Amino acid sequence: MDMMSDDPIASYLLDEVTARAAHRAASYARAGVDMLCLGDDIGMQRTPMMSLELYCKWLKPRLAAVIRAARAVNPDILVFCHSCGFVTPFLPPSD
Repeated sequence: MDMMSDDPIASYLLDEVTARAAHRAASYARAGVDMLCLGDDIGMQRTPMMSLELYCKWLKPRLAAVIRAARAVNPDILVFCHSCGFVTPFLPPSD
C-alpha cells in the first residue's frame, strides 16, 4: 500500500533494505563467491503481485543497485534471481 500511495516511508524503508543488501552482496563478492543468489516473490499463482509500473519504479532500480554493488567488486560474478509465481510480464521479450 505504501508504494501505491507514494508514501515517503516506503522509499526510506526500501532504501535501507537496499543499502544492507548491497553491502552484503559486495561482501560476498569480496569473499570470492561465484554466484550471487537473490530472490523476492513478485508473482502470485496466476497474476503478478504488482503492476509492471510499480515494479519498475520501486523495486527494479533497487535490485539493480544490489547487483551493481557486487559487480563493482567482481564484474564476472553470476547473478541468479529467483521469484515464485507468474512473473512473465517482468521478463524481457525473447527474440
